Amino acid sequence: MSEGGSDNTAVKIIAIIGGVVVVIVVSCGVLGYFGIRAMKEMASGFEETIKQFAEDAQQSQKVVESFLADIRADKLDNAYQATTKEFKDHHSQKEFEELVKKHPALKERPVAGMNTNMNAPQPGSPQAFPSMYQYSYKAQTKDGKDKIDIAITVEKEDGKMKVDQLTITPEASAKEPKDEP
Repeated sequence: MSEGGSDNTAVKIIAIIGGVVVVIVVSCGVLGYFGIRAMKEMASGFEETIKQFAEDAQQSQKVVESFLADIRADKLDNAYQATTKEFKDHHSQKEFEELVKKHPALKERPVAGMNTNMNAPQPGSPQAFPSMYQYSYKAQTKDGKDKIDIAITVEKEDGKMKVDQLTITPEASAKEPKDEP
């Protein structure tokens, strides 16, 4: 009888081990299924985000080109309408027009600068990609008297890209006299 009892105990141990292995395998399978499913959803969401980012970048470039073209064509109303509410809160249309008059180089076709960059959103923002795009240009009048660096920041507002900031910095003239003793 002791031999039969020993066989019975061995069968019970093997059954318990087998049951544990089956539970582990099934658990891993279920976790694997949900893990793969979650990764597919995340990849799909990431792909959609990348597409939106590319569309925003293209739209922002078109907005900047149109904004500068409107200024060159003296369509200052159109250029001003392409700006964000925040821009308009800080600069009246008259101030904008005076700025354009002050810098006749804005009427010339600018040359793209080297440091076009994108600024990430503020911490805590739900977006993982940039929400603002900055473009840098250089422009000068034909007579070379007005040389400026132009920085234009574009931001999405109400689903459309708009000019949020226009920064004009006069270039230092290379022909300025040097202080000599």
